[in-house]
Amino acid sequence: WITIIVVLLTLLFAVFLVGFLVKSVVKSATRKKSLLSVYLKIFANYVQLMVLCAAFEADWPDDVLSIFEFHRQLNSVSDQFPRFSCLMSSGGSREYELLMMSFMAPFIIVMICGCFWLVWGLAKRDRHVAYVRFVVTVVVTIFLLHPVLVKRAFAMFSCQRLDDGNEYLRSDYSVQCWTPDHNKWAFGVALPSLILW
Repeated sequence: WITIIVVLLTLLFAVFLVGFLVKSVVKSATRKKSLLSVYLKIFANYVQLMVLCAAFEADWPDDVLSIFEFHRQLNSVSDQFPRFSCLMSSGGSREYELLMMSFMAPFIIVMICGCFWLVWGLAKRDRHVAYVRFVVTVVVTIFLLHPVLVKRAFAMFSCQRLDDGNEYLRSDYSVQCWTPDHNKWAFGVALPSLILW
């Protein structure tokens, strides 16, 4: 029960955050751009870029690694967000379940946002405003999810050779890389996810 409550509270917080961002974007579109909003967008892009760079296993200098560690901590909350596999485990690899949920999340979000703004537009009888808010909601949500989506997809290609001579996923050492099952997920789900998102 505690896990379900935490997941529901996280979802509620995410909905509140997206609602706040959508409302501020819609309001800021009708007035002059303030420098604060420009700086916040630049900072958000910077954080996303640092999180994506930190996900790559490379021989980074120590100073760069310390910067990445700070950004990994910022991203750890959003990285933990789509972990619902504890509620619906199918007996397969957890990494495959997380990859599939990451791939499907934007489609589900578009459908939920579409239904919400369709009902809102019909109730208010203003389909144009509802459409604009729908587009803004989708863009803001995908923007927030993008680092997690890309990181999850790249994780399917991040393998490490162990002492037994086989390569295993760095994120889950129970998954052997380049087997038919892994290839199905890596090239059938992760690669299209990288191309799409």
